[in-house]
Amino acid sequence: IIQAELKDLRIIIHAPFINLSLAGHREVNNASVDILQKVYDIGVRLNAEVFTIHAGSGSFFQSEAETAELLVASLGRLKTVDSLACTLENMPVSKRATSASLVDSLVKLDKVLNLLPKLGITLDIGHVIQNKEGDWQSWLKNNKEKIYNIHLHGAELGGKAHFSLDNGDLDCSDFIKLVVSEGYSKFVTQEVVGSEEILHSWQFLQSIM
Repeated sequence: IIQAELKDLRIIIHAPFINLSLAGHREVNNASVDILQKVYDIGVRLNAEVFTIHAGSGSFFQSEAETAELLVASLGRLKTVDSLACTLENMPVSKRATSASLVDSLVKLDKVLNLLPKLGITLDIGHVIQNKEGDWQSWLKNNKEKIYNIHLHGAELGGKAHFSLDNGDLDCSDFIKLVVSEGYSKFVTQEVVGSEEILHSWQFLQSIM
């Protein structure tokens, strides 16, 4: 039934991420991969084009080397096909004392991609703004071929995010001009919270295009 209802649409999937981790306790990692695999396989049957995953969080007592080893092992277990791109999303820096997001910068995202070159990117530009990352424009230009999806939302430097597109410290108009000038032609996902804010952001996007 779902296949029939969606047959005329292009489909992208955000994988489950709440309470999942790919580089924490090994039992949790394995269970997380099993859950992701089930959803990924459904995506294949639905002819989805992009499958976005979060790496999750690691424990504060793990070394960076151990975390990298566990993450690569987990991602290496995921069985993928060329028709459905598997992408990793960059996350904001965690403010929790006991755990930290595993891929909370473009630098860390690069490290994972160097180890797993078949992995694609879901670029969350709002998280980049939250992290106050410098010269992300050059990073985008250098990695545009690996980017399959862009999460777009308003965000504050060092603060919160997922606001309407005309709020926060991201100049949405300049960002759209940049990705268009770079020939980006894949997906852009509006990740704005609130039904009124989503509608307002869509109208704002139409006004600047």
